[in-house]
Amino acid sequence: MGKLIDLTGQRFGRLLVCRKSDKENHQHGAFWICKCDCGRGCTVLGSVLRDGRTKSCGCYRSERASAIITKYGNRNGRPKRKDKVNG
Repeated sequence: MGKLIDLTGQRFGRLLVCRKSDKENHQHGAFWICKCDCGRGCTVLGSVLRDGRTKSCGCYRSERASAIITKYGNRNGRPKRKDKVNG
């Protein structure tokens, strides 16, 4: 594993890196404790932050899903059935 890159104070999407976590993954590097713009905290691998694979605590995904449901009125890609046929 290479030299530790200090990510403290850096912003990645909606996440602000607060400090290094005590938890480590010897294969992939250090974990960092982050604070999201929504107010929740999360622990993320430094390599995942730097690669851009994580940009929020998960709040962005749920916001996007809610917006799609609101816009299209369905959850699984199929139109809502207004009438139910018994049979």
